[in-house]
Amino acid sequence: MYSDFLFQDINFLGSFGYTHTKSGLEKAVEDKRLFDTLTENLNEKVKISPNLYFYIIVNKYMKEIDIEDKDIIFYVGDILTKFVDNEMLRTIPKQNEKIEHVLDAINFGHKSIDKRNKYAAFDSYKHAGELALFISGIFYEYILKKENRRVLMPEHYVPLGSSSFTRAINLNKYFELGMPIPSGMMALSNPDNFKDSKLVLHKLSDYHLNFDNKITILWKRLMS
Repeated sequence: MYSDFLFQDINFLGSFGYTHTKSGLEKAVEDKRLFDTLTENLNEKVKISPNLYFYIIVNKYMKEIDIEDKDIIFYVGDILTKFVDNEMLRTIPKQNEKIEHVLDAINFGHKSIDKRNKYAAFDSYKHAGELALFISGIFYEYILKKENRRVLMPEHYVPLGSSSFTRAINLNKYFELGMPIPSGMMALSNPDNFKDSKLVLHKLSDYHLNFDNKITILWKRLMS
């Protein structure tokens, strides 16, 4: 979970009476005033980090489908923040491996196991799970169109994403890699939690995200 609060975040939380601590953040995202501030009067810019923005927005829609687990909420927020950087969609973190599709990340994980590089495999499977959630959640309308599919059907993303998280978790456990496993990642290895989170991203995409044409085109290369 995000812990390095920016000065803007501290000021924003403080203006509503919350501290920049984990417990303060957990309470703050429940406060409807914060959501309203971010979604009303859109012409007035609110200076906060992408992490804090996504935590507040994701929490709102998670609660609408009765998900109260803050570990899931914060992890999904972290995934969204990660992919604000367009380059993260095309590169496996720490591996410098360029990818064109979710399956490329999974295949690189398989190859890394064959080469006995368990750490590279962990990074690849974790990234594949996050990418599958992001694409199937944010760009669901695009992948529903038959003409945009090259490899995956829309229904493939949930089992593919949740099983990728499971592979990463199992690698870490069985080979004692010592890699940090967010509790939210553990939760999203469950297909039901993954599917629910994907539906939340559908709403977030519809109501709160706007992308310029250049970024959208680059993202769409990874979706079909």
